[in-house]
Amino acid sequence: PIENHDILLNAEISEVRDEMLENIDFVFVPVECWSVLMKKYGTSTEHTAIKRQVIEFGEFSKQLKIDLSGVKIEMVFGEIKMKRILSKSDTVEHLKGMMDEIFHVKDTERRLWLKKLPNNYILLKDDQDKLENFTLSGDNLVVILETKQSDGTWSEKYSSAAKVQTNFERNSSSAFGSHKKCGRRHDLHTEHDPS
Repeated sequence: PIENHDILLNAEISEVRDEMLENIDFVFVPVECWSVLMKKYGTSTEHTAIKRQVIEFGEFSKQLKIDLSGVKIEMVFGEIKMKRILSKSDTVEHLKGMMDEIFHVKDTERRLWLKKLPNNYILLKDDQDKLENFTLSGDNLVVILETKQSDGTWSEKYSSAAKVQTNFERNSSSAFGSHKKCGRRHDLHTEHDPS
């Protein structure tokens, strides 16, 4: 059977160990190839597939690269916390939809806050912003899902501690990095090379 468990640091979120090397410890295969391998060899665990995306990097000279590390996100809703790895090319809209599904939020107005410091939040207002706009290399994002209260108001907890601007400052040389480097994406899976 196919077994990827020993190349993972955290199997729950498919986080690959830093010391793993492509084409030595693992290889990337297209989804169609992965399906054929799974039919032929099967799997020994439920967390065998390590899905990653091919994304377009660069502002002037475009290159396709596999987004191996992705963006580590801690999603928070009330007292509930979940960790996931998403692609740098995923949008705020994609994250919002994922959080709605994970936390079972339906038919209610909601908004996302990016936690920068213990009492410093930025409202993620532009659904088309890419997650890469909010990360530094190696950083984890903490994103909080807030829903409108039954009386129609928002909690003061985040808005009172929020920075004046909403969303990432596009025209500054922000520590978040440059805007919109990633483009199209394509899903891939990895297969552990047991030899």
